[in-house]
Amino acid sequence: MDSFKNLQLSISEYVSSDTFFTVITTLIVFIAGIIVDRSLKYYDKRREQRELRIYLQHYLNIITDKTCEKLIDIYNHFYRFHGVDEGIPLAPPKILTSNFSRIRGIQDKDLFHAFKERETLSSILSKVDFLELSILEIDRYHNFVRQEADDIRKPLQSMVNKYFDTLAKYLLHMENEKNREEKVERFVKLVNQSIVLYHTNPDMKQNIKSIYRLIIRPIQDEVVITDIYRYDSVGIVIADLGKQISFSYNNYRSLVLQFRMNYRNFSKQIKDAQNELRSEHKIVNWL
Repeated sequence: MDSFKNLQLSISEYVSSDTFFTVITTLIVFIAGIIVDRSLKYYDKRREQRELRIYLQHYLNIITDKTCEKLIDIYNHFYRFHGVDEGIPLAPPKILTSNFSRIRGIQDKDLFHAFKERETLSSILSKVDFLELSILEIDRYHNFVRQEADDIRKPLQSMVNKYFDTLAKYLLHMENEKNREEKVERFVKLVNQSIVLYHTNPDMKQNIKSIYRLIIRPIQDEVVITDIYRYDSVGIVIADLGKQISFSYNNYRSLVLQFRMNYRNFSKQIKDAQNELRSEHKIVNWL
């Protein structure tokens, strides 16, 4: 106590009391200003980080609950309702969304500083990237398969048209045959019924599966049973065209089946990613 009084007395010899208290007050105000400024910056940063978490959560919810649901439904629809007759749709399923780019636009440094659960956040962002890239890859796959399907389907349709022209030619060819064997008579009747079915059914010309199953396959079986392809000049053409059509049709059917199975897998992949996002969403403290 005596030492402090002695210090005050020593200081008072050189500095007046007013000056001393002015300096002390200035220092206190300066230090308080620094503390307040840093406190405000700290709370502003915390507020910005919270807003960033809310921002990410909002668009993540949209992607998880809406975008993923739409993708799952659309990809399932492609699997269920696009068979041989429907063929490969002209364009891949479209999902118009900018939510992926909004999340991608967040600065990584700011984003990771806003979360304590950084490992979970990294996993979430990886799955969001996976979803975005999956959509692009599926689009590219669809366009590739569509081109491949056209390369098969167009020549196949041309062969089918030629096939029916040949069947009509066969009927004209057989009009001059008076003494026809029973098996030939049966084949002529089948060819005639097939031409009538093809031209009187409005949907038949667009239904390649029905054409093959109800017309071409039965005729080809009968060609083999009757041996017409061995001794009739037009029958040989029918048999050869039918063989080419069968080969092309089976290739086309396999392509469409693979296309459908892949879309089923795409739907499952999106569903799995959606479930994982929902599970990881619960781990993060968004507040």
